[in-house]
Order: sequence, then structure tokens, then C-alpha cells
Amino acid sequence: RWINEALMRRKLEKLSFVGQDWGGIIGPGALSLSPGLVQGMVMMNTGIFAPEQKLQISRIHRIAKTPVLGDFLIENYTTAFAGMDRVQGDPASIPQDVKELYGRPVLESGNAKAPLAMMRLVPDGPDHPSTATMREIKAYVRALTVPVELVWGTKDPIGGQRAGAMLENFP
Repeated sequence: RWINEALMRRKLEKLSFVGQDWGGIIGPGALSLSPGLVQGMVMMNTGIFAPEQKLQISRIHRIAKTPVLGDFLIENYTTAFAGMDRVQGDPASIPQDVKELYGRPVLESGNAKAPLAMMRLVPDGPDHPSTATMREIKAYVRALTVPVELVWGTKDPIGGQRAGAMLENFP
């Protein structure tokens, strides 16, 4: 809601939206509160999905969702950023200095729970707390009649296989 409020204060009449990863979900969620504002979208490796049955999610997401164990391991023994180059399917794609930049806001803020909380937001079934909101966002994007470009990295082991599902959202 605060993102939508900020957009309204700017008194924008139209905008083009570019979203990647969680931004591709959060942005349309905010924009759904201002129908007619979006004139086009570019969506990159994101996933707007509301599971109707229990899903098998990635190993790291399953670990993160495990109470106590997930907290302990994610906060103390790994970071969401340390293995980004390996997880993205191409170890040479993210140099060490770039990985460090990704992790810096979390490390410098002292908020080790942020990546854990983000991983726990990934809906893994119809009863997940995020699923109802995802349904609303999905309905919003499916009703859009604006140009949409999907840009997809197929080597992304988490989102790379979701291009087909995203195509369904933008007929």
C-alpha cells in the first residue's frame, strides 16, 4: 500500500513497470490499487502464482521453512548471497565483488532474518499466507490489456522453468 501511496503522491498519469524477482510480484500488487496507471510492463524471472495444491519447492526454500532448523542454518551458517553464482546456473555470471554488493544491505543492517523471511514468503500450497494475495495479483495481471514483455533467464534453477506459467498470466 505504501508503494501505491508514493506513486499517487507523484501524480503520475501513466507509467511503464519493470519488475524482476520479488519486484515482479510486489510492483503489480501495488499497481493493482491504481487501475489504469500502467501502460506497459517488462517482467524478468519472476513468478506470480497462487498454488492450488501443495508444491515441491527448492531445497533451500524447504530448509528455510523448517522452524528452528531453518532459522539456525540460514542466519548462522549461510547467506542467501554466498552461493548466488552457483544457484544461477553459471558460476562465472556473478563475480565475487557483485555477490558482496548483493549481501551488503543485509550484513550492514544486522538483519540476518531478512533473507529467511523472504524465502518463507514463497507460497508452497493453497494454505500458505501469501497465496490469497498472489491470487489477487494474478487476477490483476491477467486482466491487463497493455503490452508486456517477458525476459527470461532459463538457467535460473528456481525461476527458469516458470516462463510458461508467466505466459499464462499475460495472454
